[in-house]
Amino acid sequence: QKIKTPLPVKAAREEIVLFRALEIVELSYDMILRAIDLQASKKTSFWDALIIVAAMAAECHTLYSEDMQDGQKIGALKIVNPYFHPDELAQ
Repeated sequence: QKIKTPLPVKAAREEIVLFRALEIVELSYDMILRAIDLQASKKTSFWDALIIVAAMAAECHTLYSEDMQDGQKIGALKIVNPYFHPDELAQ
């Protein structure tokens, strides 16, 4: 059995500081309802629809996903598979 080694405190703190730069999108009932509607209209999984709705709420223009349809546009949001377009990650 493999024993998990905890992250050293200093490294854990540095990771949390990096996370602080990210925007947190809190889900609302309206967002969940939009995700249900998106799931039905785009024939996607509920969880992918929820990710899309959260990205749109954060006013993202690009959503990187290896699981969703590359090049698909939903409103102003474009889905990009990073494995198909690694050069876009450098921008």
